[in-house]
Amino acid sequence: MEADEIKSLRYSRLLDYYSGCLTEKQAEAARNFYNDDLSLGEIAENSGISRQAVRDNIKRAEAVMQSLEDKLHIIEHADNYYKLYDELKKHLTVLENELKPGCNITALHSRAKYTLGLLESAGELF
Repeated sequence: MEADEIKSLRYSRLLDYYSGCLTEKQAEAARNFYNDDLSLGEIAENSGISRQAVRDNIKRAEAVMQSLEDKLHIIEHADNYYKLYDELKKHLTVLENELKPGCNITALHSRAKYTLGLLESAGELF
């Protein structure tokens, strides 16, 4: 993935969380640019403003969203939540599959203890 694509995905994701903190013009310009993949010229034509005004709105939106993420870490917390969810789901699926007659109780106990530890550590993530 190229640097521009990574940047676009990052700002598209920031928009998901922080678009409500932007002015209407900033949010619209950023959504059109990052989510709808419109050029500055297309956005300017659709909005009836100059390309420079569109660029300025996008740059201000980027700065506001990045500043908020730097302070609040919402995306970081969301990523940690999803990683924990995936890990818990994996371990609970194994536990469910191993809960059969003749199962290894020691192994089940060990996995259950580990899974509970993951849940307890979740408090530190949020």
